[in-house]
Amino acid sequence: MNKQKSLNGTKWLCTAEYMDAYGMTCTVIDGFIDPDWNGENDIEIKYENGTIGYMKFRRFAMRFKRIK
Repeated sequence: MNKQKSLNGTKWLCTAEYMDAYGMTCTVIDGFIDPDWNGENDIEIKYENGTIGYMKFRRFAMRFKRIK
């Protein structure tokens, strides 16, 4: 049984005021949620200005809010 839930194509808003990306939206290019990983999996995101970023999912989830 596959417990992974894909995040590919979802849109998020950066809500962490201390980040340079604050207020920017991004799209997950490659990422998933899987309880077995405990948030330690890496995700790839593309910001609205075209830059690409990589982050651990657990950190991403604390700094971004899903909007679509």
